[in-house]
Amino acid sequence: SDTVTAVHDFARDLDPLTVLNTPTTKDAAWFDTSVKTYDSFGRQRAPSEFADQFYYDWGEKYANTTLTCGPPGCTANASLQVVDINAEQFHSCRLSVAVHPTDFDDDHSQEYIEWIAVNGNIARWKCDPKASGCQPVAAQQLHPCVTDLPVDDALAADGKLDVTGKLSPMVDECPVDGNLLSG
Repeated sequence: SDTVTAVHDFARDLDPLTVLNTPTTKDAAWFDTSVKTYDSFGRQRAPSEFADQFYYDWGEKYANTTLTCGPPGCTANASLQVVDINAEQFHSCRLSVAVHPTDFDDDHSQEYIEWIAVNGNIARWKCDPKASGCQPVAAQQLHPCVTDLPVDDALAADGKLDVTGKLSPMVDECPVDGNLLSG
C-alpha cells in the first residue's frame, strides 16, 4: 500500500492544476542579490580572496625585461624577476609580451615568431604582427604577442619567469638594434 500511495502522490504533484494553484515562496536573495552581501548579524560581508575588492589596499607593480636575439631562426631567452617571494605577497600577476615589427610583413613566406614559452610552457603559437619595421617610425611600435596571461601558478620558487621566443628562419630584414627578434 505504501508503493501505491507514493505513486498516487507523485501523480498528483504533476497535475498542472495542482501546480498552478500551489503558492510558492522564494527567499529574499531571489529578488535582490544584495541581500547575500550581509551576514546573519546584518554586517556587510567581507569580499572573498577571489574578488578584486579583497585587495583594495594593494598596489600594482611592474617588471620589465627585453627578449632579443639576432640571426634568422634564433631563440631568445630572458629571465624576469616578478616578485621577491620572501618579502612580498602577490596575486593576479599577469604577463604581456610585445615585439617590434622587424620583418613580419609577408603573408605567405612564414615570417612570424614560431612560439613564445613561459617557464617551458607554450604561451603562444605563431605570433604574426603582419608589419614591417623597415621605416624608423614603424620600428618603434610594439605589437602584442601575449596579453595579460595569468602567471601566479607559473612563478618559480624564486619569483622568476623564464620567457623564451623562437623566431622563424624566414625573418631576415630590418633588425632593431641588431636583433631580428626584439621585444
